Amino acid sequence: SSAAALTMLDTSCAAMPASSGRTETRRTMNRLTERFGFCLVDGMADGSVRPLDAGIAAQLVSSMVNAAAELPAWVPGVTPENAADLYARPLFLGLFAPAVR
Repeated sequence: SSAAALTMLDTSCAAMPASSGRTETRRTMNRLTERFGFCLVDGMADGSVRPLDAGIAAQLVSSMVNAAAELPAWVPGVTPENAADLYARPLFLGLFAPAVR
């Protein structure tokens, strides 16, 4: 994964001893990130996702999934009902999209 998308998982993998499967863990995470990219490309093809760089967006989605466990620490009061609007909506609509009322 790219240095710009260093996630908690990447940090955890770096801390793993090489003999503990670090390489295989990274390969698995890269495959999963690639699958996110395929989903995004499919969404762009059918019009449900705005045109974007699928590789960069896949890294962002992967980072978001891995960081979701930490969301309550960063956003007090987050609930399952509002987490998607607060967390994933900016990825798909952009940071400056008007708020939903």
